[in-house]
Amino acid sequence: MKISAIQMNTRSDKSANLAEARRLAARAVERDRPDMVVFPEVFAFMGSSVADKRAAAEELPEAGGDGGAAL
Repeated sequence: MKISAIQMNTRSDKSANLAEARRLAARAVERDRPDMVVFPEVFAFMGSSVADKRAAAEELPEAGGDGGAAL
């Protein structure tokens, strides 16, 4: 199994981070043809304050699948 591990410097602009992740993943796939591409745990958004992190949070469905719960 071939894995490409992407390391990137995240900023407080979530959209820009996701665009950069897409670009880097496409480049890795084109060059190396990996079976899997992995990113660090906070690749999408690092945030500088708790308020920034909460503002960028997404809702995840609860275990029963009956809606979303804010993080």
